[in-house]
Amino acid sequence: RPSPGFSHKDRKAKKFKRDKINTRSVAESDSKRKKVLSQEEIQKIREQIRRQEHDVFLWRMVFDTTLKHGLRAGESMSLKRKHLDLSNEELRVEGAKGGKNRTIAIPSGFCPDLSKLARGKEDEDWLFPSPKSGHYSKRSFQTRIRDKWSMAAGLYSSDVTSNNILEEVPEVQRVTPHTLRHTFATQHLRNGTPIEKVSDMLGHDDVQTTYSEYSHLVTEDHRGFQNEVGL
Repeated sequence: RPSPGFSHKDRKAKKFKRDKINTRSVAESDSKRKKVLSQEEIQKIREQIRRQEHDVFLWRMVFDTTLKHGLRAGESMSLKRKHLDLSNEELRVEGAKGGKNRTIAIPSGFCPDLSKLARGKEDEDWLFPSPKSGHYSKRSFQTRIRDKWSMAAGLYSSDVTSNNILEEVPEVQRVTPHTLRHTFATQHLRNGTPIEKVSDMLGHDDVQTTYSEYSHLVTEDHRGFQNEVGL
């Protein structure tokens, strides 16, 4: 029973305000979700690498090595020949964040490309050497994927340029090297890879870090199981 002086109109206004807040909360939650690339978007970026880069093979390998192994940008760019064990189809990450080394299985179909990349290189040679010296930087990778490849691939609205992308596109929706890592983890979880295994491949300190990052996917899984049970 409504309280004295609390009209039907007041109740409707209060409900509208509450619904508006809830809607805004959902929208804000969605806007904070990190960008996950679709297969179509991945192919569009590969096409832009082919069109824009002088050394197409090297930059496609930077892109694919990062994507297929869930690497951080710095981990990719600092890979050396010694980090590849092609006979056992393994990639070794050393000196990672927190000093945590890890070994990641190489997809069998990717081994021929890595073998081609490693051809003629000694153990201490960089996989992605810069023409100047050392290896390409994380920044060179980031500016290419965010400002060149993704923009030309139409992954942002038409009014976004390299000059205004930082103002016009929220950080979580910009396509960066970390987007590839996030896409890797998301697709593994969606395809049923146990979260503990994904955590190991990402090099997280503990599985709770992975869970807190991808808990929305776990909830989606639960919803799917509930629907299958059909109680």
